[in-house]
Amino acid sequence: MGHPGVNAMAQLAKQPGVAFKALRSSTPGASPRCEVCATSKITKTHSRVPNDPAFPKRPYAVVSMDLFQPGPAHNGTSYMVLITCVHTQMKHAFEITNKTELPDVFEGFMAWVQRQFGLQIVKIVADNEPALFNQQFWARLDGLEVQNSSPMHPHQNGHAERSGGVVLQRMTLLLAQAGYDLTMWPLAAHAAVYLLNRTPCERLDWHSPLATRQKWLNDNITAWKGVKTTPDLRHIRAFGCKAFPMTRASLTGRGAGSEKLAPKGHIGYLAGYISSSQYLIWVPNLRRNSFINTTYVIFDESLFYSNERSIKA
Repeated sequence: MGHPGVNAMAQLAKQPGVAFKALRSSTPGASPRCEVCATSKITKTHSRVPNDPAFPKRPYAVVSMDLFQPGPAHNGTSYMVLITCVHTQMKHAFEITNKTELPDVFEGFMAWVQRQFGLQIVKIVADNEPALFNQQFWARLDGLEVQNSSPMHPHQNGHAERSGGVVLQRMTLLLAQAGYDLTMWPLAAHAAVYLLNRTPCERLDWHSPLATRQKWLNDNITAWKGVKTTPDLRHIRAFGCKAFPMTRASLTGRGAGSEKLAPKGHIGYLAGYISSSQYLIWVPNLRRNSFINTTYVIFDESLFYSNERSIKA
């Protein structure tokens, strides 16, 4: 009958003239072990058993990691590594040129967590990425627990998958808002992470990831006591908006002769947030060093690079 299935066969067995008996499974609700059915009808049935590790309730005890390939970037990179603290939802983005750089990125991140907060990462939840899970790398990280998904089973790494989806969506929105070329995705990635870390999250009872981390540090580490836990958002400006940073000559006061009569500012666009008082500004007309790290800048949030592109077009 062409392997119609257990229920259909049970009904067929009741029909007159049928010369076989209905197959019964030893386990209620389970299918009989027909090899043809098993190999031909298998589908992606996700386990309903929770796959979450027992997370220690502190920052960076457990981190999830995922690798994305948004495509060739303006700076020569091709991949984005996203590391997320499971407890606080703090996100950290890195861009790399080759997958072989993954171990160095993770080792550097572990060293940063240790140096900044005196905390140890004890578990990593990640996809089964060959570039990361090799004997040479793990021989240098004795004692770190690993929970990795089976090959081609990204849903098992649910936390990293969800976190990555949120960041990619925010990157898409920022690039569209600014009107930047898609090759400028690294700028959008870092801006997305910066903003998401300061955005209230329902999972955290509507606290931001940064506030959640700072509160834990304030409550548990003497050196962090008294540190402000609520992020200051007064410096946030619209990503991609028009910006007028001071020229290097004006900043250094080295202008001579006719240069003293030249404009004291460039025309650029907001490309990133470095700190609460520092911004990364992209000045397209500068052939060399077109990205400026500066505090001295004026913004016009009513205009974006997309407006300039449409005018030129």
